[in-house]
Amino acid sequence: MMITDCDTKPYYQRSKPRKCYIYSKANWEKLNEDISKTSTRIKQMYTQGSNVQEMSDTFKKELFQSMDKHIPSKEIRSKNSLPWITHKIRKMFKKKSRLYQQAKRTKKWSNYRHFQKEVKSKIRIAEWSYINDTILKGLETNNTKPFWKYIKSRKK
Repeated sequence: MMITDCDTKPYYQRSKPRKCYIYSKANWEKLNEDISKTSTRIKQMYTQGSNVQEMSDTFKKELFQSMDKHIPSKEIRSKNSLPWITHKIRKMFKKKSRLYQQAKRTKKWSNYRHFQKEVKSKIRIAEWSYINDTILKGLETNNTKPFWKYIKSRKK
C-alpha cells in the first residue's frame, strides 16, 4: 500500500466570458433586411462560380455581423463555486463583510478579526472534510474517478 501527500496551491483560471444575445430586444425588421441582402449576395456568388467554402464563410461572417448590429448582447461568466462552501459558510461571508463595514466606521477591529479567523478555520475544516470524504469514497469502492475529479477541479 502506498500513501502520498500532496500540498499544492492551485492556480484558479477564471473562465472566459461568453457573449449571450438578448433576443427579446432584437430589431427583427432590420435583421431580416440584412439577411435578405446577404441571401442575394450569396446567390450572386453562386452564379459567378464561387466555391461552397467561400459562400459559407461569407454567410457566417455577415450573419454574425448583422446579429452584433441588431441584437443587443451581454457578457456572461460562469460561476466557479467550490463544493465545500455551504450555505452556512456563505452566511458567514456576509456577516464578515458587515463586520468589516462596521469596523471601518467605528475603528474597532477586534470583532472583525476574531470572526475572520473563525471563518477561515470553518473553510479549512470544510475543505479538508470534503477532500477526505471524496478520497475515502473512492478508496472504499476502489474507484479513482472521485479523486481525479477533485484534482481536475483544483487545476481549473
